Amino acid sequence: MLFAALILGESPSGLQLAGAAAIVEPLVKAGSPVGATTSTGATPLMLAAAAGSVETVSKLLAHGADVNAKDT
Repeated sequence: MLFAALILGESPSGLQLAGAAAIVEPLVKAGSPVGATTSTGATPLMLAAAAGSVETVSKLLAHGADVNAKDT
């Protein structure tokens, strides 16, 4: 659940994406799933896209993030 903690967080704004693109590779190499979810089912890909973080979206997609995932 490392992606949920570091990329998604559970902050009041729901977004903690500062520097998220830079940590995608190390997290994936450490075995963190790119499909991790928040308590509402949001994925790193969803939040990166909502924040307009093109670099993070690209890296997540390159590592197999599910473009068809749905939150609750």
